[in-house]
Amino acid sequence: MKTFANLKIFTGTFIGLILMLPIWPVEGLWFGLPAWAVLCVLGCAATSCWIAWAALFRWRELEGTDPVD
Repeated sequence: MKTFANLKIFTGTFIGLILMLPIWPVEGLWFGLPAWAVLCVLGCAATSCWIAWAALFRWRELEGTDPVD
């Protein structure tokens, strides 16, 4: 079960990192900014939230330790 959880967290992080790369063929302006820049910022924010969630809620489960009270 720990292997599946590790794979899930790794996959989510990898997808977020790929979204941050400015290589997507997105044209035009979104909110007055280049579309690729908006996509990179949104990917960065989503990846940051994903990593924070993984660190706060999944870390103890993966390590097998109980929280310290």
